[in-house]
Amino acid sequence: MTTRPASPPRHRAGDLDAALDALRADGLRITAQRTAIVEILLSSDELLTADRLLQEATARLGTVAPSTVYRVLAVLEEAGIVTHVHRGHGPAGYTVGAPDATAVCDRCGAVVAIPAKAFDALVRAVRAREGFVLGAQHFALSGMCARCKREDAARG
Repeated sequence: MTTRPASPPRHRAGDLDAALDALRADGLRITAQRTAIVEILLSSDELLTADRLLQEATARLGTVAPSTVYRVLAVLEEAGIVTHVHRGHGPAGYTVGAPDATAVCDRCGAVVAIPAKAFDALVRAVRAREGFVLGAQHFALSGMCARCKREDAARG
């Protein structure tokens, strides 16, 4: 495996054929493990941890080593197929493509993609004041989703 930096995602999220084409374009083989992990990620609305991917891949393929899952994730990230998002102090979650930014509910773990435009004013202000360019997509914002907020309100 090379040590080049991860490529930005270059295909539509949700498209298995595009993900596999991206691997082929990088001269990489299409393996059962790579295909299964992409399929698992595509079938989920959540950010999935490496442990969860290991469980799902093992259920589909039989025995899968944890190191295999980590190597596959590294290859997929280098190829620009998946990205990881840090969620507070817990393990990173993985997704196909790249959400502009991510918010995670502290209570139920629901994940919401936030359009980059929502951060435009903040990014411009920080760049103008500090000369620093923010990258909101790598770390998740925490808060409470609409469902949990409604449940709290109903409890009074």
